[in-house]
Amino acid sequence: ALFSPDFVTRPAIAAHPGIRSFAAYLDGSEALGVRVAAGSNRTALETRHEEGTSCVNCGECMIGCFRDSTFSTSKLIAGHRQAELVERHIRGTVHSVDPDRGCVTLRPDASSELVEFGPYERIFLAAGCMGTTEIVLRSNGDSGDVEIGDSYSVNVPVLAWGRQATAWDGHFGLANALVVLTDSASGATVGQAQIYPTVNHFWRSVVPPPLWRAAGLFAVPMKRRLLWLRMYLTDRHANRYRLRIDGGAMSHATLVAPEGASEAARRLVDVLKTGLRGSGYSLLGSLLSPGGTSSHYAASLADRSRFGIERDARWGQRAYICDSSVWPETPVQSPTFTIMANAMRIAEHAAQ
Repeated sequence: ALFSPDFVTRPAIAAHPGIRSFAAYLDGSEALGVRVAAGSNRTALETRHEEGTSCVNCGECMIGCFRDSTFSTSKLIAGHRQAELVERHIRGTVHSVDPDRGCVTLRPDASSELVEFGPYERIFLAAGCMGTTEIVLRSNGDSGDVEIGDSYSVNVPVLAWGRQATAWDGHFGLANALVVLTDSASGATVGQAQIYPTVNHFWRSVVPPPLWRAAGLFAVPMKRRLLWLRMYLTDRHANRYRLRIDGGAMSHATLVAPEGASEAARRLVDVLKTGLRGSGYSLLGSLLSPGGTSSHYAASLADRSRFGIERDARWGQRAYICDSSVWPETPVQSPTFTIMANAMRIAEHAAQ
């Protein structure tokens, strides 16, 4: 099982003491009708130091893990094959699915021909929000024109000028601390932030590319004194992309985030500033910058009746949609673990 001692129940990644103190100052604070909770974040990383693939905080998470410490489907399938849980593993690109017959048509690697496999008793489709949407549209003969949500995010530099500002020693992880902001009256989540030490990915988001070389002369020494807060907003402030099938392939157009997204982010920054008073940390809200895509895609197939998808995620007689494409909205939280837990729930339900 995924949720076992062999996977995400490992210890949380160890945050730098400076980041832990930052989270401690924020935890339990409240301002402008928003309550703040902060602490360590659990990630899909190998954190047990005795393991050969344990995370060593090399800082290359944004471009790929060189140590293979992150969860990956390929490793999961390899393990299942070794345990003889996989009867056949076919490498290729899925073109379409017949959800009633239980057949899959794909283009095997190094081949230009489409080949149909099946029928299968059940098909569980989890190609990622965009991939699943493309497969469903093509299978249904639907040209598309559907909308996908992507959490609006902003990056905010944090200056650490107190005694706790020490060298980060290159420490970096997918998420070192997590901050959750909830409405004081309703308890509803209104925002979430992840805290990172400074890496080039973040300071370059607020500096034009022609100035990167010059800015680096300042940014590198500032690694001892600079954190980054990456804030995500709720669905009503999400970026939107319109998807359609064009000439057999997926194309998309970007729609701007709804009005008020930047203002909402600045309000939450003001909430956090209140919690940090006297802490030795300062949020540089004037340098707040849009984070671009957050890759938290969801809800592209939320109109389930249009695509013949039932409430239990069943598509046709034999197929099930197991990723975030059928969710009703784009969550503020990172959707990874929710996708995995929901996929397990769908599979267990389908087996009954």
